[in-house]
Amino acid sequence: MPRSRTRALIRAAARTARETAGETEDDSDRTPARVEQVRREIRRRLGLTAETKARQAARLGEDS
Repeated sequence: MPRSRTRALIRAAARTARETAGETEDDSDRTPARVEQVRREIRRRLGLTAETKARQAARLGEDS
């Protein structure tokens, strides 16, 4: 069995054990506002990447 599958099985078993013991995963930091903020940051970074690539492509076109 591949290592990643083994790790996934171990994580699933550990998660089930925690839920059985009454523990839940703490996602208190995942408020809708925080999730939206993270999404905006991702879109901003992707936009900067696209702009940079476009500038590089334009610069290469001028050099030719």
